[in-house]
Amino acid sequence: MSFEQSIRQLLVRKEYQCNGETRKLARGIQFYWMPVAEQELVCQLQQLFKVFSITTRFFSWLYSFTSHS
Repeated sequence: MSFEQSIRQLLVRKEYQCNGETRKLARGIQFYWMPVAEQELVCQLQQLFKVFSITTRFFSWLYSFTSHS
C-alpha cells in the first residue's frame, strides 16, 4: 500500500495501530502533501530521529528514577 493510501485510510478510520494497540487519531489532525528535495528530507529525518532519541532517553531516565522511589 502506498504512503498516500495509508494516510487516506488513517483519516477515514480515525484510528491507528501502535505496539499492537488500537489508538484514536487526535481530532483536527491534518496531513499536507509537500514536495521536498532529497537532501532536505534527509535533514528533516535526521532532526526527527535526534529528537526521538533525546525523548526516549529522557523517559527511560524518568522511568528508572520513579521506579526506584
